[in-house]
Amino acid sequence: MHPLILKQGNTKPNNKTPMEIKSARQNVDDSTSYKLVASKAALSEEDMTLKEGNIPLFVVEKLAFAGNDGKPQVPLFTERGDGIVSYARLRESGGNKLPEAPSIRTTTLLEVIESMEKGTRPGVGQLEFYANADDVIKANEMTQ
Repeated sequence: MHPLILKQGNTKPNNKTPMEIKSARQNVDDSTSYKLVASKAALSEEDMTLKEGNIPLFVVEKLAFAGNDGKPQVPLFTERGDGIVSYARLRESGGNKLPEAPSIRTTTLLEVIESMEKGTRPGVGQLEFYANADDVIKANEMTQ
């Protein structure tokens, strides 16, 4: 997805470019056509101007999940509401030791991917994109 999103399939990776990005570049098919669209809910919550094909991402401070390998995964939510619900669940399961309101940082898909490309994003292996919960349910229904 990375080289497709940036539409830079012919650029050369450098020594800081993560292996996942180098591998994705090798599998680029120039005939692939797609369009990324942010949900209305994500756009209505943010007062930002986005380039075409870019979407807002929401990072909830102090929120991480255990991955299949036991290592922490830092979720990047496509909708603020999903991040807030996940934070509330974590807070409740931890005995309400976390502050009541989460601290949420907003970034964009292109910012994250460009930092991955440059090798300046720390913990890139821990980042996990979380789609809107309704979209995940619909996708599961379509594949069954």
